[in-house]
Amino acid sequence: MQQSILLDKAIQQYLQHLSFRKYSEQTIRGYDIDLRQLNHFLTHLVNAPIFIDEVTAEHLESFQQYLISQQLSPASINRKTHSSKSLFKWALAKKMIAANCALEIIPLKLPHNERHFLTKAMLQQFLQHVHHPTIQIIAQFIANTGLRITECTQLLLTDINWDLHTVNVVHGKGGKSRTVPLNASIYNLLHHYIAEIRPKNCTSLYLFALPKTGSISAQYVNSIFKNASTEMKHPKPITCHILRHTFASNLVKNNVHIAVIQRLLGHANVRTTSVYMHTDFKELQQAVNSLNCLGGAFR
Repeated sequence: MQQSILLDKAIQQYLQHLSFRKYSEQTIRGYDIDLRQLNHFLTHLVNAPIFIDEVTAEHLESFQQYLISQQLSPASINRKTHSSKSLFKWALAKKMIAANCALEIIPLKLPHNERHFLTKAMLQQFLQHVHHPTIQIIAQFIANTGLRITECTQLLLTDINWDLHTVNVVHGKGGKSRTVPLNASIYNLLHHYIAEIRPKNCTSLYLFALPKTGSISAQYVNSIFKNASTEMKHPKPITCHILRHTFASNLVKNNVHIAVIQRLLGHANVRTTSVYMHTDFKELQQAVNSLNCLGGAFR
């Protein structure tokens, strides 16, 4: 085992490792926030800087209990737990620690909530309340391709293959790339966007660009979506991710095979995609009504 180093320094090296592995800036930022919080907690817990090989399972369990006491959602706590597990798995491979104490930490059980999505009518109503022309194009683009908002904002003009009617997603989650076909409607809409809406004489390489910055941020897009949701009096804010859910849910309703949906969404595991297998009460009622298992009439 190599010479012991401080947890803070190990975190710095791990983040550099993620950068070398071409993880997205947003992903690295998330790991940075989670692991800095862990280091801050442990430093105060032991009242001194802590070395990575001094961290125990009890320390990590204390951190998990602290997060629970702060009333974070189980999903947020599990994300931070995953960040810790990834750090210590890497540290073991680098021989910074003799054993991986994070293996003993059990993630919290998540409540089963079906993903929220929009019907076709709700989507059309929502688009009418998105008054920013570029943001409206992005909303329709996500609903027709299923791209993540960070993937959209990183798209370059050269990522669109006009001959093959496809978009090449180079900056996918986890550094993975994929190719997504464009249907005729979104293909024509992109042509319209570039000819009529995208800033003239714009030197930016990004597909979606604003005049002042030559780019666009996910936060700005979601802020416009939030205003549109309020204006249409939708019960909860409609986000970019909900439009991605809408894309997936519509494919399910069209009986597209789940493995195909998995590839389009860029999911590493088909179990992640399975959350889009929605059912509503009407479908449940129809399923029950289709049965007739009684042996005879009541007397």
